[in-house]
Amino acid sequence: MAIRMVTFLLALCAVVAPVWAATVTPDHPNLQYFGRWDFSTPSKPKTGWPGTGLVAAFSGTSIRATFTEDNSNNRLEVSIDDKAPFTVRLARGTSTVVLAQGLSNTTHSVRLVKKTEGCCGAANFAFLGLQLDTAANLLPPPPRPPLRLEVYGDSHAAGYSAECNCDSQDTAYKNAAYAYPALLGKLLGAQVNNQSWSGIGIFSGYATKTMPEVFDRTLQSNVSPLWDFSRYTPDAVVINLGDNDVYKGATKAQIKTATQDFVRNKLRPRYPLAHIVIAASYGWAFNETANYVNEIANELNDAGDARVSWVKMPWLSGQAHRVYCEHAGHANILGAHIAARLGLAAPTPSPLSCLPAPGTVSNGDLERDTLPADPGPDGWRTFVSRGTVAVMTGSAQSGSRYVQLNPKGGYAGIYQATDAVAFRPYTASAHLRKSTSGTATARLRIEFRDQAQNLISEQVTSATVDNTWRAFAVSGQAPAGTWHLRVVAVSDSGAVIDVDSLGLMSY
Repeated sequence: MAIRMVTFLLALCAVVAPVWAATVTPDHPNLQYFGRWDFSTPSKPKTGWPGTGLVAAFSGTSIRATFTEDNSNNRLEVSIDDKAPFTVRLARGTSTVVLAQGLSNTTHSVRLVKKTEGCCGAANFAFLGLQLDTAANLLPPPPRPPLRLEVYGDSHAAGYSAECNCDSQDTAYKNAAYAYPALLGKLLGAQVNNQSWSGIGIFSGYATKTMPEVFDRTLQSNVSPLWDFSRYTPDAVVINLGDNDVYKGATKAQIKTATQDFVRNKLRPRYPLAHIVIAASYGWAFNETANYVNEIANELNDAGDARVSWVKMPWLSGQAHRVYCEHAGHANILGAHIAARLGLAAPTPSPLSCLPAPGTVSNGDLERDTLPADPGPDGWRTFVSRGTVAVMTGSAQSGSRYVQLNPKGGYAGIYQATDAVAFRPYTASAHLRKSTSGTATARLRIEFRDQAQNLISEQVTSATVDNTWRAFAVSGQAPAGTWHLRVVAVSDSGAVIDVDSLGLMSY
């Protein structure tokens, strides 16, 4: 009986476990690559820029892929049949990764996206092919979207710390698959080539080279081979550079001239018909390029290039990199702008966005919390000294979630920033309670800040709270020089304070 049972189990395993067929080589015509790849060695194509990848359709129940990785810091986002993606960290050297098994024996799709850059802690990797079940096939991929976009950017566009508002350089938190260039592609149904490099500038910056010196590379960190621009001609190009130049001390004149030269001498000869958008991010540099991107574009227009425009993206959460929901908000802004310039239908905005409308806050009920690596809810930044901030589920004032501030002898708080207008009155509100019995002091405040993030003035309500949810508010008029404000809830009295239902009104 025991022998028969073992025989049955072995037979069952033979049915369930995949029997891998020969490798599908990287030059198979049904593999659809996107982004810049180096095919100098067809059996070992390499890629380095963030957001590059490939798409394939296949039959059978299983699929695995083989890679050669330079330093073990590359991470890929993998999606099977357009379902929730998962992350694969490539091992140093050559490795084979099972991407899926136990699927129904039908037709499936796989999408691989390079989350990390080919610089800045990560590297290039080479793709060596796929393996499928015996008798399974690689099928023709879906047609490529006809609209083509290209982005030249710095760490924002590269997805630096997109998975965590901790603003960490750890490659574990980088994700070009959810940075605004990729989300812009999804919004407009477009292909996107993302040439972005953390720390890079248009005139100076923190990278070893400037963008005009590396824009024509096939691999981000490799001088050769140069990219063949005839392989990909975009309909629209976004240039989102200048922040790192400002921090390195470049002047307005230097940044303007370098950007205009990049358009005239580098991009326009290769893309004579593309619409070029000069974009700037609010709330990052102390001497904002957002002050003059309109001048850069308008002067190019005046010189005879009508296919140049500008857009300013309101990101106001201090000197920290964007996370998913902020990238989605920027994709919405750029998507609407590009669609209008190209005569396309206005896209449906991404609901993932947490950028507030001017004079308001978003996700005030704290119900959205899409980043598992973050302690705070979407749209809200945390600040602590020895304390912790946590999203809690249970007895919320409204909905099911609230935020708990535990100062642990220091302080713990959350804030959100939004555009503000000088001399206009504003009222911030929140529901607060003490997490345990007794009373304690919590603080709700409005901070009025200038464009360089400096605090001009603040209005504070010191609220005496007990363990029942109670509404509190604080009001103030924005003084001269106000550029944005922050709604802040903080516990610094030693008590654990719960926060819910935050709001902001202007009059």
